[in-house]
Amino acid sequence: MATDSHHDESRSSVPLTAIAVAHLRALETSKGEKAFFKDELAQHFCNPLSDAWANSQSDELREHWVTGIATRTLRIDQEINQGLEKGINQVIVVGAGLDCRAWRLAQELGKQRFEKQKQRIKWFEIDFPEVFAFKDDVLKRVGVKTEFEYHQITANVAIDNLLVKLQEKGHDATKPSIWLLEGFVGYLTETELNQALTQFSSSSALGSKIIATVPGSKFPPPTKMQRFCTDKPLEWLSTFGWSNGTIEDLSQTAVRLGRNPGQLWNTYWFVTAFLVKKQNSKL
Repeated sequence: MATDSHHDESRSSVPLTAIAVAHLRALETSKGEKAFFKDELAQHFCNPLSDAWANSQSDELREHWVTGIATRTLRIDQEINQGLEKGINQVIVVGAGLDCRAWRLAQELGKQRFEKQKQRIKWFEIDFPEVFAFKDDVLKRVGVKTEFEYHQITANVAIDNLLVKLQEKGHDATKPSIWLLEGFVGYLTETELNQALTQFSSSSALGSKIIATVPGSKFPPPTKMQRFCTDKPLEWLSTFGWSNGTIEDLSQTAVRLGRNPGQLWNTYWFVTAFLVKKQNSKL
């Protein structure tokens, strides 16, 4: 049975990793025309702590970190846009951290092509309250707004009833959703993940899409917080009703895109799948 261990002492530093990831997105954005994406908000989350972490890495290792995050961000952007273009109008970001797609993609989609659809896209972010507090403070100071219908949900996905919390914020479980699990899966135990995935399935309509990054056996854990890995992520997802999927080794995708990830991102899986069978949550 899951306990409050999902928010235990070792996980209290998750916001620190979120700041480091934002720092890496800012470094990628600084590449200008060579950047895989533009995230102008990322620089506003950088602070002396993330500066110290980045400066502690060798130039080569830091670039490998940037390459992995840049490749991950690009592929997620592509998959989300693909889902939105096909008419899915609800996005749920689990363990959202300092992700700013609710602002960045709303801007990039363009007013002409998505003028009507943007008004209908619901964007839900799930994370701990301290993450949202920090994020909101930064975004308020920057003064940005999103054209998506944006909602924050403070929740422990291994314990709380997400179906209820999502419904309270206006999520429609009878219509397909896109679930994004970016850099999230490795932080939970297998038991916690099984309970969480059961909830995701029970809170979704058939045809919903899941986008996830999953650490494999050869991926070197960047922190002591990693608790789960698998080299068969599609088989794992299929036990919760998600199928018809795709899988990529992020390091190979980076090479295909002309970047050198070194050995840092070996067996870091990027997967997508669709809900073809409903699961009943016991929470």
